[in-house]
Amino acid sequence: LAIPKEVSREIEIIVMNPDIDVDSSNDGIISDNEDFIEEIAPGKIIGYNGDDDNNNKTVDANEATSVVGEDDLAIMSLTFQQNHLPNGYKIVLQATEGAGNIKVWDSATKGSEVALETPLIVGQHTIPSLLYIEGMQSGEAVLRVVLKSDKDEELCDDKIRLTVYKIEILTPDSTPMNITAEPKMPEPIFKTQISPSSIPLADITFKWHLVLKFNQHGRNDVHRVPEDPTMTDDIVGNTDWTPEWGDLFAGGYLKAYVRACYKSTAETAHEKDGYKIMGTNPSKAQILAI
Repeated sequence: LAIPKEVSREIEIIVMNPDIDVDSSNDGIISDNEDFIEEIAPGKIIGYNGDDDNNNKTVDANEATSVVGEDDLAIMSLTFQQNHLPNGYKIVLQATEGAGNIKVWDSATKGSEVALETPLIVGQHTIPSLLYIEGMQSGEAVLRVVLKSDKDEELCDDKIRLTVYKIEILTPDSTPMNITAEPKMPEPIFKTQISPSSIPLADITFKWHLVLKFNQHGRNDVHRVPEDPTMTDDIVGNTDWTPEWGDLFAGGYLKAYVRACYKSTAETAHEKDGYKIMGTNPSKAQILAI
């Protein structure tokens, strides 16, 4: 009897599942462990893009194109076996929750918006491996990527959960400075509000600074507290702040700035003006009494 020869064959298995990953652990890096927690709240924390990185007096979230200096978008990786998919297959990004809370862009400085629900077709479009998520308003969102056949059949998907948080300065409670025999700067308590309330306050670090302007009788004085805004104190887990004026003694129009940082990975900012420091000139008797 003839003994059959052993036959071996190699079979290539192609995994088509699309995979989107963000820094769901909020530790500053995207690792292989993100898949285990990416759908668990709060997910990736993203700061509302409420600053003005290009100094054009427009909130960055309202900009429709590239923003020079933009640094508030969260990076997202998109991986799938593009080279092994037939032409006509589609990658679709969807927001199954909180569509108004986020936007997706093709560049870290925004660039062109990647429209949700608009298919990226294999063989027709260049499908990027990196995308960037912008926080548009506070709240949660769920982003889903779907692989569809050329007949629009859903084949597989992946999801990530996101939370956009926002900080807002509340009106300080204070009285004007009175320039009398014992002059003293006011002691306002600036308060902030974080939304949504599910964001752990203990994980937030606040940085404050003030700009005081006086324009009168040809004078144009500008004072900053602290003098170097990059040297602000880190205030962890406390929404209240009282400025330390140091040797500064001046009146004028005050503008307050605050930045909030979540675990050193997501930052949001807010500014508020309209607070006026003023006083009453001393009487002749008060001056003589000094």
